[in-house]
Amino acid sequence: MKRAWISIVLLTLLTGCWDQSELTDLAFVSAVGIDFGENEKYRLTFQIINPKNVAGTQQQGGIQGPPVTLYEGGGDNILEGALETTQRVSRQLFFDHATLVVIGEDVARKGIFDILELFDRSPDFRTTARVVIAKDAKAEELLSILTPIDQVPAQKIVKMIDFTPEIWGENIKVNVSDIIRSLYFPGREPLISGVSIIGDKEKGKSDSNIQSSKPSAVISASSLGIFKKDRLIGWTNGETTKGINWVNNNIKGTTVNVDWGDVKEAIGITLIRTKSRLSAEIKNGIPSLKVHIDTEGNVSEVHVPIPLNSPGPLKKIDQLLNAEISKEVHQAIEYAQKKKTDILGFGEQVRYKDPKYWETIKNKWDDEIFPNVDVEVTVEAFVRRTDLKMNPYFYDLKKEKEAE
Repeated sequence: MKRAWISIVLLTLLTGCWDQSELTDLAFVSAVGIDFGENEKYRLTFQIINPKNVAGTQQQGGIQGPPVTLYEGGGDNILEGALETTQRVSRQLFFDHATLVVIGEDVARKGIFDILELFDRSPDFRTTARVVIAKDAKAEELLSILTPIDQVPAQKIVKMIDFTPEIWGENIKVNVSDIIRSLYFPGREPLISGVSIIGDKEKGKSDSNIQSSKPSAVISASSLGIFKKDRLIGWTNGETTKGINWVNNNIKGTTVNVDWGDVKEAIGITLIRTKSRLSAEIKNGIPSLKVHIDTEGNVSEVHVPIPLNSPGPLKKIDQLLNAEISKEVHQAIEYAQKKKTDILGFGEQVRYKDPKYWETIKNKWDDEIFPNVDVEVTVEAFVRRTDLKMNPYFYDLKKEKEAE
C-alpha cells in the first residue's frame, strides 16, 4: 500500500502543465527597445536570441551567424506594437528571459509612464528587468550593436550597468519596479543610466564588429539621466554624478583623486567601504536636511614625494579626501535644486519624518520648497592603508639625493 501511494505522488508531480509550450515554439526575448514611430505612436524592437548561433560559437569555435535577431513592430500603444511583431516571428514571443528595457531618448523626454504601466501590468514580463536610456540614439540602434565577449548585447549592457556603479560610481542600476516606485511614491524622482554608441553605428551591426580585436562600435555607460516626474530633463556625468550617488548611498567603490600643494590630482584613493545616511527635521514648519557619509579607503597612487609612514601626511590626506567628497555632494545638491527635481530623495525623508506635514507641502516641494531648503553635509573619511607599499619609490630617491 505504501508503494502504491508513492507511485501516485510521483505520477502527480510528473504531470505536465496545462499551458506548457515546446522550446521550439518559443522566441526568447532578451531585450525590448521603445522608440517613436513614423506612422504610429511607438516602434518596438525585440532582441531575440539565436540559440544555435550562441551555442555554435562556444562548441564549434566559430561564428555561425549573429547571436541575436531584431524584430520590430509598431502601434499606438506598447501592446499593439508587440502584437504586430508576432506577424513576423515564427514563434511565440517569450519574455521570461528579458533582462533589459531600452528607451529611446526622444521617448524618455516625452514621458515614460505609459511604457512602465504595461510592463508592470503584464504577467509575462519581469519587473526586475534593467532599464536604460539610449543617449543620443534610438533604442533600435543601441540593440543593433553586436558586442564581443558577451555575445548577447542585452547581457553586455546589463552587466555593464551592474558593475560600473560599484567600480566607477557614475552610473546607477535600476529596474522597472524601482522606477515605478519612484513615480508612485512622492519625494524621490527617478534616475536612469544613459548608454551611448561610440564609433560607427552601421559597422557595429555587422559580424565584423565581434570578429575584430578592435570593434568599430562599442556600447558605453556614459551618463546619468535626470528625471522630473516621468520625463527626462537632462544628463550629468563626472563629479556631479558621483555626488548624486554619494547622497543616494549608491557608491560601493570608486577612486577619488586629491591635490597636494600645487600638484593636481596628486594622490589617488580607492574607496572600499562607504555608507550614506539622510535625515530630516521639521522646525516651525520649515524642513532642514542632513547628509552624513562614512567612508574609508586605501592610497592606491601617489605622484608626490611624501612620507606615507608618518601620521601627519595621512591625516592631511584624510582631510583632503573629506573635502573632495563634500565638494562633490554639494555640487549634486546645487544641481538638483537648480533643476527643481528631488533626485536625492530628501522629500522622501520629510515624508517619513512627518507624514501630515508632507501632505500639506508635497505639491510644491519640487518647485518651491526643495530649491531653497538648507542641507548640512558631514563627511568622515578615513585612509586605512597604503596597499603594498608605504612611501613612493621616488621619495626614497629624493632622500638619497639629499644625503649626497
